[in-house]
Amino acid sequence: MNHYERARAAYEQTKKETVSPIQVTLLLLRQIERGIDQLDRALFIQDERLIDTTLRDLQFVTFELLGLVDPSTEGGLRLYQLYAVWNRTFARMRIERTFDDVAELREQVSDVKASWEDALRKQRHEWLRRGTL
Repeated sequence: MNHYERARAAYEQTKKETVSPIQVTLLLLRQIERGIDQLDRALFIQDERLIDTTLRDLQFVTFELLGLVDPSTEGGLRLYQLYAVWNRTFARMRIERTFDDVAELREQVSDVKASWEDALRKQRHEWLRRGTL
């Protein structure tokens, strides 16, 4: 195997092992879901420290989501604005200690995650159709 063939084989292997941006987005959205579940538990047991660290972590995850979005497109801008609202909501909860928006956030995250899961299914279907999976 010559140098070019080895490089091409290494590229193909890396391409198969690399996580797509959609998959990264889904991982982060699942992390937000788990964070909201943890926030519910912390609120139930009234653990102020856990509430604060959970909200902080949720803000960090939404910052990661913001970094994945291209706000120069119309759809990207809408996602960016939504993720920014989530981030501000977590920050407000942390400062004001009001948690009325938890259920609505959970529903929004679930809806967005379902849309990304659908996009991933379509992407995989296209990969299969082209034989690039």
